[in-house]
Amino acid sequence: ITIIGDGSLSGGLAFEGFNNAAERDSNLIIIVNDNDQSIAENHGGLYRNLAELRASNGACERNVFRAMGLDYRYLDTGNDVLALVDALQELRNIDHPIVLHVSTAKGKGFEPAQSDPERWHHVGPFDMATGRKLCPGHPSEPAPRTYADITGEALSAAIERDPQVVGITAATPYIMGFTPELRAAAGKQFVDVGIAEEHAVTFATALARSGAKPVFGVYGTFLQRAYDELWHDLCLNDTPATILVFGASIFGSTSETHLSFFDISMLGGLPNMHYLAPACMEEYLSMLSWSLDHREHPVAIRVPGIGLVSRPDLAPAEDTDYSAVRYDVVRQGRDVAVLALGDFFELGERVTNRLAAEYGIEATLVNPRFATELDRESLDGLAAEHRVVVTLEDGILDGGWGERVACYLSCTPVRTRTFGIAKGFPDRYDPNELLAQNGMTVENMAAEAVRLLNE
Repeated sequence: ITIIGDGSLSGGLAFEGFNNAAERDSNLIIIVNDNDQSIAENHGGLYRNLAELRASNGACERNVFRAMGLDYRYLDTGNDVLALVDALQELRNIDHPIVLHVSTAKGKGFEPAQSDPERWHHVGPFDMATGRKLCPGHPSEPAPRTYADITGEALSAAIERDPQVVGITAATPYIMGFTPELRAAAGKQFVDVGIAEEHAVTFATALARSGAKPVFGVYGTFLQRAYDELWHDLCLNDTPATILVFGASIFGSTSETHLSFFDISMLGGLPNMHYLAPACMEEYLSMLSWSLDHREHPVAIRVPGIGLVSRPDLAPAEDTDYSAVRYDVVRQGRDVAVLALGDFFELGERVTNRLAAEYGIEATLVNPRFATELDRESLDGLAAEHRVVVTLEDGILDGGWGERVACYLSCTPVRTRTFGIAKGFPDRYDPNELLAQNGMTVENMAAEAVRLLNE
């Protein structure tokens, strides 16, 4: 027995599986759990046929599963456990592959979830009696603003003033801040392709080649599904589309099936790709605005993953051009240079503060801003004026940004210490404990810099 949800049917791998299953000489039972909902609403022509099957109790002439060579049964009362058991008992000794199409209600038994399935797809703490979601602070506090909020606002404004701007999602519009109301306002300029990240990248590539300005927002954990399309379609054609990578952080999802911190090593080997890593909302909005009018190369932006941070002191000039790789030296010091990438900039700031307070070392602090490319001129200058370089990144070390820095500096006298996490599949971990296990406490990183300085 294998189970697939209707939302997942929009992905190409589902069709590969159905196609292969149809000619297996086995009693495979494929349960299609159809609740008429992906993460948000379903999109695509396939779902018209599912609606017809539900409306006809599985009897309509058009049947996508039969068309693929599979036998078919329909169960309208999928939330009835006993009815489901009866259906499976009936099919258990069948001698060929069959689809058991089960109609269910998402959130069945809990009215708030059933009436608003998109917002209840995955949730944090909530009050069982009222369904009221509880924010991390006091229950009476309003939910804090997020990068999703400012993304939705910025892209909605861009869509309104420029008909060439197109927002794209693979069934997760909320990560881009596109509520049902904003989606309706954007009309055809916001496209949900369903759970089909591969198609989303190729679709964005085609739009950009035609003169449009596509912006595809995706969770870092799902971006690996589209690696072939990133390589063969987007980057090989050097197409100026924008990809917003959300949740790419040790502080993102902590489940081993949804880890999002492999992105830098994954994208780092792709030619033509600019991968930007803003440290705050001011940098993020600047980079997003620039990317919409940038017409030379694909651009990905690593949306900070540790909550919305405002740093007016890091705000770029309005005309900042990110075509050339330029690091931002925020604080000039001596002996030790701390290069802290993206949302770990403030962690690097705390390291430099400790070096000053505890050891009397006024370290240089650098905001690199580019996650996969090197500012060689800046690195040459740092190597000439410092004895130790420390890098911090919110991701794995293997194949990461720090390794690139260390490799470039390997032929200079400067000592380099890279900080990130070891590759692996930690599961339901505490982010701060994981950082500590990898030596990424402020105290240890400062001590390591001093140790290298004194060797």
